[in-house]
Formats: sequence, structure tokens, C-alpha cells
Amino acid sequence: MAGVRHTVLVTAVGAVIGYGVVRCLRQSGHDVRIIGTDIYPDAVGQRWCDHFGQAVPAKDPGFIDYLLEMIARFEVQLVIPGTEYEIEALHRNREKLAQAGAVILLNRPEVIDAMHDKWKAFQFFTSAGIPTIPSRVDDDFTSAAAELGLPMLSKLRRSDAGKGMQVVRDEAEFHACRVTAGDNFMVQRIVGSDDEEFTASVFGFGDGTALNSPILKRRLSKAGATDKAWTMEAPELTALIDSLTSHLRPLGPTNYQFRKDGGRYVVLEVNPRISSATSIREAFGFNEAALSIEWFLIGNRPLQATFRSGSALRYLADAVVYDDDDPPAG
Repeated sequence: MAGVRHTVLVTAVGAVIGYGVVRCLRQSGHDVRIIGTDIYPDAVGQRWCDHFGQAVPAKDPGFIDYLLEMIARFEVQLVIPGTEYEIEALHRNREKLAQAGAVILLNRPEVIDAMHDKWKAFQFFTSAGIPTIPSRVDDDFTSAAAELGLPMLSKLRRSDAGKGMQVVRDEAEFHACRVTAGDNFMVQRIVGSDDEEFTASVFGFGDGTALNSPILKRRLSKAGATDKAWTMEAPELTALIDSLTSHLRPLGPTNYQFRKDGGRYVVLEVNPRISSATSIREAFGFNEAALSIEWFLIGNRPLQATFRSGSALRYLADAVVYDDDDPPAG
């Protein structure tokens, strides 16, 4: 829609997802005014936003009121959250946010509820006949070791970016993880290797159909984000992605992660949001921020894009701020 300027608020612009979304908006082809927020006043992404405001943490009782004030102040049309904590808070307050006059980029409630908890996600995949990784949540070490083998992997049911993962080699480590995690405990079979991890995203329309991103074979950084990635063709994995989308019926950007278990692909997890590799996907032709503007703000159903192939490598860079620079307006 030529001549229309869209105002988009992006949270957590000091982290890789947030400033990745800012980059995607700048590459979207739309006239966009970007309002950035972050809980840290020196967040690097503010340098690429038109306005910046230091945010209230998502766990703070005042977070929703802060966001509503920012939406009203800048006449925001679309809010793109950048952290799990913010998505949780927004998801819990959908009714209050419905009065804001802005689109909050949230997946379907059923998708967030099921995929936020890795054990619920495992149950969903199993009931849908989607190949996934054998998992348990009980405290019976003998049965777990017999089913999953040793070593096994302890995870937090509700976490992000691999937080809380620990290799369990014996009964003592199993029970130590169980005590530490409490009702957030689960264990999984260790499948594949770090060299056999794959990620893809879809832009869902809420009815079981979606646009597919390029499939990326990847390696993770220590922080849990994609560090290196290579595009790849994998018809079997594409079929699994389509099956997952058909059962899950996601709405908007949704990230899938897979591993290879022997000769087959299995679902590792689903993140019902934009993921840390969004700027890499944009470089290959899949711009989730642009698709969100097209679908949620303009009302056009975007078409499947043709992608470029190649590889991506993330590296450290310097963002220098001089004393005589003008900061983004608050």
C-alpha cells in the first residue's frame, strides 16, 4: 500500500531476535517507523530505531500498562515481542490488550499453550503421529534409563534458548536435576548430534496452511542462538514441516526445530514466535516482519517466495556511539 507509513514497536532490541526484527523491517520494502524498547538503556538495537524507550521488565506488574502507554503515545499499529517472557505476559493479557488498537503479534492461544511446555508439546506431537524425541517427566530413574538410555538429557519443561539443559549420566545426577527443576523437570533421549540439527520457520494463516521458509542446517552458539547456517533441500523434512503445520495450525511467524535420529527427522521443539535466525532467513528471501505487515496490517495474503541458497556466519561487530551523536528520540 504505497504512501502508507506503518508504526511498529519491537521489544528487546538489545538481543539478537529484537535487532534482527529491526533489520528485517528496514529491509521490508515498507515505509516503517520503528519504536524500540528494551529493559537496558544501552541496548544496541536502539541505534537502528526511530524512537527508543527503556522498558519495564515483562515480569513486572506494570509491564502491560507500560506497553499500552507506548502504543498510545506513538500510535503503534503492530507490536512484535522479542522474548519468551514478554510473549507469556502478552498472552495472559490478550483481553486487556485487545483495547489497545494495535495488532499484537501472538500465535493462536492453543499453540502457545501447547508449545510453551515441552512436555505438553511432546504429548501433542505423539498424539498427532508426528515423530519426536522420547521423553518422560516422572521420577523413576530405572524406567527412564531403560526407555531413554544413558546418558539422557535433562531439560526444563518451560524455558528458552536451551536454559537448564544438563546431560544425566547416572541416578544421582537424575535425582539432582529432578530436585532442582521441581515440576519443571523432564528428560529426553539424546538423539543425533550437534552437526545434525535443523531449523525452519513458517508464516501460518491459522487454518493449517502457511508459507515455508528455507530449511537451515545449523550450529548453535553457546547462548543458544543460530551461529552458523546452511540452506538445504530435504523433501522428507519438508513433508514433516507441512504435516506439523497442518496439525498445529499456527498463526504468524512460527519456528520449528529438528534433529536427525538415524535415518529420519524428528521434531525437537516448536517456538510459536519469531526466532533468533529471522535476519538470516530474511537474507535468503523470507522476511517474517514484512509478511506480518502484509497480512496483519494491510490485509493481503502474501505469496510463497523463491529463496536464494547459501550459508550464513554470525560474527562479533562493534557498535560505537560518540558523545556528540544524537540518540534516538525517547
